[in-house]
Amino acid sequence: MIPKSPLLRKFGIAILAIILVVGVIFGALLAFKPYTFHGAILQSPDTAPDFTLRNHYGQEASLSDYRGKVVLLYFGYAACPDVCPATLSEIKQANDILKENGRKDEMQLLMITVDPERDTAEVMAEFLAHFDPSFMGLIGTEDQVAQIATQYGIFYQKQDSTSAMGYLVSV
Repeated sequence: MIPKSPLLRKFGIAILAIILVVGVIFGALLAFKPYTFHGAILQSPDTAPDFTLRNHYGQEASLSDYRGKVVLLYFGYAACPDVCPATLSEIKQANDILKENGRKDEMQLLMITVDPERDTAEVMAEFLAHFDPSFMGLIGTEDQVAQIATQYGIFYQKQDSTSAMGYLVSV
């Protein structure tokens, strides 16, 4: 409805002009505003702390021995009923794909046992042989493993069980 009074008409046109100018300015601000990123800023990761344990061949092995390779550091145990074998199977599949593409020596899995009481060198060797002969088992004392796990932010805990094994380890 258009007002009949010239004063109201001029006032209405002025209001429309102001709305139009504000709309153009707002549109220009939106069009030329830099993109705002949403999310978290991740800092460059610290260098992985080096450590030395015995491998399942009985030799000393350090993380730094594998410099130049992609190292998958896995904390698990041979008597693990489900998660460890499933995870190692997935890693074996990825390793097989790398081997098929001529990149067999680029990745190294290091499995640090969180059950050094039961995981002897022989047990680790037999367990890892089911997955890939290149997978390396690392064994230390309970204190050594606890210290390394803490450095990497890994929590694990023995839990009593009614199974014949006596206890399980939550990782």
